[in-house]
Amino acid sequence: MNKILAIVLTIIALIAPALAAPSFLPFDVTSFGTREWLLYGSVALLVIGIVAKIVRDHTERAATPQGPDLRWWKNPPPNPQS
Repeated sequence: MNKILAIVLTIIALIAPALAAPSFLPFDVTSFGTREWLLYGSVALLVIGIVAKIVRDHTERAATPQGPDLRWWKNPPPNPQS
């Protein structure tokens, strides 16, 4: 438990200067209203979701199908009038 606490305190000590530094954004974040926070939060979640989907699809391989191909456009049914 003490090791975890030491790691957490070390990480906090390392990122504290970055949190205290002035923002280099071209706009004032403190003037955002609720609509802007919801918009940017939604965009951030969308980007995170797309990246997670790409990473998951890249690491998991689809199982190869077993048996005949039952798609009608690949294997059309016979014409009943012939």
